[in-house]
Amino acid sequence: YDAVYQKLESAAIILKEVDNTLNNVKDIASKSYKDDDGKKKDKGGNKNGGSLGEAGSVSWAFTHKGVIDVDAEKYPEDKVMDTALEAGADDMTTEDGVHEISTTPESFDAVTKALEAAGIEMLSAEISYIPNDPVKLDHADAQKLLKIIDKFEDDDDVQDVYHNAEISNEDLEAAE
Repeated sequence: YDAVYQKLESAAIILKEVDNTLNNVKDIASKSYKDDDGKKKDKGGNKNGGSLGEAGSVSWAFTHKGVIDVDAEKYPEDKVMDTALEAGADDMTTEDGVHEISTTPESFDAVTKALEAAGIEMLSAEISYIPNDPVKLDHADAQKLLKIIDKFEDDDDVQDVYHNAEISNEDLEAAE
């Protein structure tokens, strides 16, 4: 079950949680509606400006795909690209010393196995929700979003948290 949590009207969060029940998702999201002392704060019933949407209600804002990063300094572009594309990858780009390979979730395992078989080490490899159109947030909204993401990540029932917000380095540092 992929739960959806809409936040700050324009930003969206997808929660991938462990036990896959809607009631658990509602429990997880309701924790974020409350202050640290457990009290509801605004007339909408929450402190952080978010609300639980129906499953799939913001999935349009994300593409579910595999993302594999390979060190471009260590492995030549043509070798990595040929190996990845032959195994079923969708695309590969190279930027800032990293080859980034995109796959469908279905072809992800075949591509990672082909890279391993070719002796190509991966810096990272994961199936993720990638935002289609990232949303830029002002400082105040970025801080609220980071706080709620932190609460979700601290919950043992939440496996992964994905969002579509662009958050500046300054806002990230301010949240620490």
